[in-house]
Amino acid sequence: MLCSDQQYIGKIMRIGEVIGETLVSYTFERLLDRIANSSVVIDFFSRGGLDKAFHEKFKTTLCEVHALLIDAEGKQFTNSKMKEWLDRLQEVSRDAEEVLKEITELEASRRSEEPEPRWKKIKVWRYFSNSDDARWKIVASKLTSIHQKLEHMANQKIASDLIKRSVPLSEESQLRWTTSLVEEANVYGRNQEKRQIVDLLFSRETGGVGKIGVIAIVGTGGLGKTTLAQLVYNDVRVQECFEIKTWVCVSNNFDVVRVTKTILECAPDKSFDMQDLNNLQVKLSNYIRGKRFLIVLDNVWSESNELWELLCGPLHVGAEGSKIIVTTRSNSVASVMGAHCFQLMRLAEGDAWMLFSKYAFQNGVPAGTDVRELEMIGREIVQKCDGWPFLVKELGNFLRPRHEIRHWKDILNSSAWGSPAKISILPALRLRFQ
Repeated sequence: MLCSDQQYIGKIMRIGEVIGETLVSYTFERLLDRIANSSVVIDFFSRGGLDKAFHEKFKTTLCEVHALLIDAEGKQFTNSKMKEWLDRLQEVSRDAEEVLKEITELEASRRSEEPEPRWKKIKVWRYFSNSDDARWKIVASKLTSIHQKLEHMANQKIASDLIKRSVPLSEESQLRWTTSLVEEANVYGRNQEKRQIVDLLFSRETGGVGKIGVIAIVGTGGLGKTTLAQLVYNDVRVQECFEIKTWVCVSNNFDVVRVTKTILECAPDKSFDMQDLNNLQVKLSNYIRGKRFLIVLDNVWSESNELWELLCGPLHVGAEGSKIIVTTRSNSVASVMGAHCFQLMRLAEGDAWMLFSKYAFQNGVPAGTDVRELEMIGREIVQKCDGWPFLVKELGNFLRPRHEIRHWKDILNSSAWGSPAKISILPALRLRFQ
């Protein structure tokens, strides 16, 4: 087996989290994270007629299925029935995502109608549940049906042949977090894009809501959207021209309370109610009033117009020229935000080679190594990566301690490159299984 290092195997499997929407585990991990941790979903279980025991049962079933996924995704390339099982699981996962979207919209609607005084909350909720009871019951019924389908799939014979390889949810969630920090020396081929976006930050031609300009960096996973946003965020002109700057990793769950709270973390006065959205937004409005701000919302998935409008409520009092940068894979997200869409493209081959060389030859090469032949093979590998920075970097990292010609040829000549699957699955994911 080519990838003998178990830690690297795990890392290659995690590439799907950044690159491959087509991997079932990517969709499933988002689903598991939201069911387990989203305050909106947890509220629904308590208010929507589904008791706590059912919530725990649902989480247990999700964990059981998830524990089978790594093994299943490895076997799908040689077992057609396993591929069918995964395709069916992907369908169920997407159905569940749609239901969670309905729950999020219902809860956002409820919260937007909820008055500030706490003593009124119970009365408003009773009125809301009575007036919209039918829709809540329908959503609860859909969730129950999805749980039954997942239980059935977990108990199918083909699932019994799989090896459980569980990873704690807390570790998975951490893999999706990003910060504003970037090592510019490790970035190649993005100077032009950086200049273009910085220019947009000082332009009046950006889209957005009211006087808030919104720029969306859009592209498939693994192209470097987050990296480009980091470069822009740390640009000298940007640092000097915005009074308030903050970075928020939004990820799967567009939790308005958490995002608002994160934006407020840069305020001098942090004595605010950590949960009450009204208090948070009043504090935020007072803090940014008349100030020019830059907010980066990284890795946004939600297409909910209600949540976006709710988040932007207190931001309209900022000074003219305030901007929001969003990174997302979805043009629909950019459309909901009324953003100026910046479509990120793949790296030019020369830049991709520089990136690959940075990692593959970082520690030098042993004496006696045929460097010219390694470089020739390496350039062919980079060509096959087709400009995907994340893939270029990962393969460079993998080959860094492996300077034997045979290892490089194994990668170059792998049948994984000829996969009929979409490029977003990535050849590296198939290389893991050889």
